[in-house]
Amino acid sequence: MKHFFWLGALGAAALAACAPASGPAKSPPGGCAEAVARATIGFTAPDAKDLVEARALGPTCESAAVVWTLRAADGALLHVQAAPYVHIAQPKNAGDRAELQAFLDRWVGVSVDDTGQSPAWPAGAELLPEEAGAGAGSPLLRESYEAVRSAKLARLCLTTAHESFSCLFYDPDAKVAGEHFFGGD
Repeated sequence: MKHFFWLGALGAAALAACAPASGPAKSPPGGCAEAVARATIGFTAPDAKDLVEARALGPTCESAAVVWTLRAADGALLHVQAAPYVHIAQPKNAGDRAELQAFLDRWVGVSVDDTGQSPAWPAGAELLPEEAGAGAGSPLLRESYEAVRSAKLARLCLTTAHESFSCLFYDPDAKVAGEHFFGGD
């Protein structure tokens, strides 16, 4: 019977952790916790109110992890990106909360275009051409990549490291987001 109590307590804690934040989170004494949320992007549909949230959590801002999440308007989780704050943002003063907040504000400020904006992958080429940019690639096979590109599906690109990015697409039939294109050093 004791095990069921602990399982119930763990389940309740896990559910509480999934609740979306509506603004800055309370910091533990000496800790660093900030959150920024936007509900204004139309990723799953042009008029959707999909939620992009960026959050930083850690015992100090210098050691904080930053987490970027994308949820459909109905709350379904579409994508999560996480990294050490100092790795992704390269802040001048990692302990400055204002600098952290400015980074989070920029990170949620993604815009939506379409996969037709991704570079072409010529037939017969093993990899994306060098003209696509440094470190350019895709987790998709060429045929799938080009099918997604020609379908002109909703696409957004976000920073994944100091000089790297990832472009996601939304498949309305499967109701999922996937990575289409990435680049950077």
